[in-house]
Amino acid sequence: MMASDHTWVWGLSPEFVRLLSRRHNSLRSMFSTPKELAECFHTRNVVFFHPGDHESGLLADLSGFDKVVCNVGDPMTLDDAKGQTAKAERLGVLSRDFPNIVGAIVDDFSSGIKTGRMSVDTMAGTYAALKEANPALKLLAVIYTMHFDLDLTPYLPYFDVVNLWIWRSSDVPHLEEYMETARKLFPDKPIQLGLYLYDYGETHETLPMDLVKFEFERAIGYL
Repeated sequence: MMASDHTWVWGLSPEFVRLLSRRHNSLRSMFSTPKELAECFHTRNVVFFHPGDHESGLLADLSGFDKVVCNVGDPMTLDDAKGQTAKAERLGVLSRDFPNIVGAIVDDFSSGIKTGRMSVDTMAGTYAALKEANPALKLLAVIYTMHFDLDLTPYLPYFDVVNLWIWRSSDVPHLEEYMETARKLFPDKPIQLGLYLYDYGETHETLPMDLVKFEFERAIGYL
């Protein structure tokens, strides 16, 4: 199986691009479409972000991808607990008409726990709502290595896949250590490793090429 079968890009709807460009004071032209990203990185899988409900028209535009995962919540910025659960329920129903939808993702999951905005009940409700109409769907949770000190044990039954990210660029050289820790913390869950091109956590600049090469070469080794 080729590495591209396991590679995903994160793509944004036009509405999400407008939201992020305002938040980061950046030009909308700096953002690529999901199709452009997929062609650049030679993959047919996309994690798709939209600030509202995922309507049929949006999902139809993603019909050319093999696998699609959609966001159902961002506890730091977008949705409250009720909204997250409702969005997950709607996506589960829609997935019956769009077989390339394979799951949903809760962005900034560990940050939400850190700030007290992501309760176990919220995650349990999201998990149940997503799978009510389509039990085959997987729920992904974004976990940052800087939050490995959190007790995630009560949450473990309510997500299927660890979407792992190193937030600070100065921590990227410790990737091997983080992966070893993640395997111990989540022994029964698949781990998807996030690869940054931009340093959101420290410099707010493009990641230095030596760090990009380091993390991508390590990712190829894991595959």
